[in-house]
Amino acid sequence: MNTQIKKRQKRKDVSVVKRPPIKPIRQHGHFYISPSTNIPHILKRASDILLSDKKVVFKGMGKGLERTMVVALMLQRSMNAQLKINTGTAELIDDIIPNDQVQTQFTVNSNE
Repeated sequence: MNTQIKKRQKRKDVSVVKRPPIKPIRQHGHFYISPSTNIPHILKRASDILLSDKKVVFKGMGKGLERTMVVALMLQRSMNAQLKINTGTAELIDDIIPNDQVQTQFTVNSNE
């Protein structure tokens, strides 16, 4: 059986529009980490929660995943906390729209 993996070819007749991921309802002790998350602020808040004998959960996707691991490891090191790492998948949706149906919207920002 000869199977070949083909690279996804870019099609010029359609546009792919990526939807933002669906975030679950916010819960106390759950932190969503992005590439721009303020690490000292998250560490302080998570430390306060851990001191009250609660657990914290850090979640990150894509570029924020590495930062999520860094935050968890820094918290573990600073508090001698127990760390349990779970990984999972998130369902993402992309819209594929034929180019003749794509509407372009322009936004102009001014600092004046």
